[in-house]
Amino acid sequence: MITIQNLSKIYNNKYAIKDVCLNIEPGEIYGFVGPNGAGKSTTIKALLNFIFPDEGTLSIAGFDAITQNKDIKQIVGYVPSEVNFYPEQTGYDLIKLSAKLHGITDFDRLNKLCDDFQVEKHKKMKALSLGNKKKIAIVCALAINPKVLIMDEPTSGLDPLIQSELFKHLKEMAQNGVTIFISSHNLREIQEHCDRVAFIKNGEILKVVLLNDYRLSGKFVHCEGEVDPLRPLAQKILSDKPNSLSFIYDGKLQDLFVALSNTTLRDVSIEDLSIEHQFIELYKEEGVEHDSITH
Repeated sequence: MITIQNLSKIYNNKYAIKDVCLNIEPGEIYGFVGPNGAGKSTTIKALLNFIFPDEGTLSIAGFDAITQNKDIKQIVGYVPSEVNFYPEQTGYDLIKLSAKLHGITDFDRLNKLCDDFQVEKHKKMKALSLGNKKKIAIVCALAINPKVLIMDEPTSGLDPLIQSELFKHLKEMAQNGVTIFISSHNLREIQEHCDRVAFIKNGEILKVVLLNDYRLSGKFVHCEGEVDPLRPLAQKILSDKPNSLSFIYDGKLQDLFVALSNTTLRDVSIEDLSIEHQFIELYKEEGVEHDSITH
């Protein structure tokens, strides 16, 4: 449904993205993660024809993202990371306008979406908080019955109940064949709700992980104290500091517990592996720490 082939964009003689390739299937919820400046927003902007690529091709539902962008706009819902709608318009006016531009006249459904997301319909956009603006953007995107939904940091500013409501809608849409592409810093929501996730760094795709199969036989271990005897146990060391060690362990748990019990430690934590730990591994040289990841 979404195909990106060898996509590159250059600013000031430097690649913002380089040879990005993604293939996202119908009905898939696909995550896109990386640190700030990694190339996530540039990729999305090129896909939506907000910027022109220097190399590569992009298509959505078989439509070329550049030459057939008008057709794409009829089938794609988009939630930007920063919502900048007309400040003097009410949220409901903007939602109705979005629907009408796509031939949607079922205002009962629009009202239901507004209720589901607790939208303040009759306030002007300039009077709304970040979270309430984001809710307007979400309802505008869902109101058009999109075949493809592209979302950039969709849950920023939303309270947990509205986040849960959003992913309930996304799951239902995906079951009906809608393709959903989510760029997010919230790794926990990516882990819980996406089918696959692509990691991007310095404009290049590092890895694509199938989350349905991402139940790795291993543990994330963090220890503080006398950690030197534990280093040989590590499959991969994620953080190594004086008297502090974080690592991935893929051996027998009994052997791990024996090693821990024979070492003088003041703190130990053991967790199931997740994409949070994959994120640390891929970006650890950029100073990413376990406690700094968005949950």
